[in-house]
Amino acid sequence: MAALPPPQLLNKEFLRECRWIVFTGGWLKQISQNLGIEYKTAEGWYTRNAQGFRTKMDNWRHERILAKAQGIIEETLDLKVETNVRAFGVVVGTEINPRMVKIKVDNAQFVAETLGKKKFSKRIESTGEDGTPLVVQVVNYGDAKPDEGKKEDGYVDDEEL
Repeated sequence: MAALPPPQLLNKEFLRECRWIVFTGGWLKQISQNLGIEYKTAEGWYTRNAQGFRTKMDNWRHERILAKAQGIIEETLDLKVETNVRAFGVVVGTEINPRMVKIKVDNAQFVAETLGKKKFSKRIESTGEDGTPLVVQVVNYGDAKPDEGKKEDGYVDDEEL
């Protein structure tokens, strides 16, 4: 196994700079260019997950993607659903754009089901709340024998119950 990078290279300041580069859309190439590290060195750190470098990089990329998604969600929740109706180049009124309504409703439903999952989720739990095991209670309905109370025709008389 190749040697780990010198600890002074993966210090807090260096990692802070790497994080900024990843947040602005960069990756290993930009890190090597901006921070004066050989590309093969940065690639080696990532491949070997030296001092958690790959884990940090992947987490930062996921944070960036999530931040972009949240921005898009907020934009679509604020979409205007009304459009101007024009006649001969003059605005004569407004109408509801059904495509914009669908986008907005779908997005609101997604947000409600994910961020408000306790109230709005369609998910069916096959575990208890927060993944705890289900509690099974066995109810004893008595010691009746299977054929007890049946008549010769196989039916049970309601009055006997």
